[in-house]
Amino acid sequence: MALTLDGLIFGSTANDVVYYTPGFLRTCESLLPQLRAAPNNTVLTIEPTLGNRYQGDFYGMLTASRIPPKYHWITMRVNDIDAPDQYDGTQLDFILPDYSTVESQMVMYKTLYRNAI
Repeated sequence: MALTLDGLIFGSTANDVVYYTPGFLRTCESLLPQLRAAPNNTVLTIEPTLGNRYQGDFYGMLTASRIPPKYHWITMRVNDIDAPDQYDGTQLDFILPDYSTVESQMVMYKTLYRNAI
């Protein structure tokens, strides 16, 4: 994943590549039930026009909603979407996982697997 102007605007760094490693994705996948049920989750509600505009582009909708790219995949999975092109534009309410929980998992992952990163 290249570092883009949008990435800089939304706070991405070169270190965010760890969020896309297969090992961390598997870790998050195993935690989906807990992430979905976390008490500090919030709900993102978008306008129907935004849903229509980004039909088939879940990540584009999240970018337009100012969600940092490093959280796109986990937000997609918490909302039971398997791939960003599966977003049909009709769902307007999305669970935003508690990103501090995701960050805690990242710290733990980096500690356990620091030689593999």
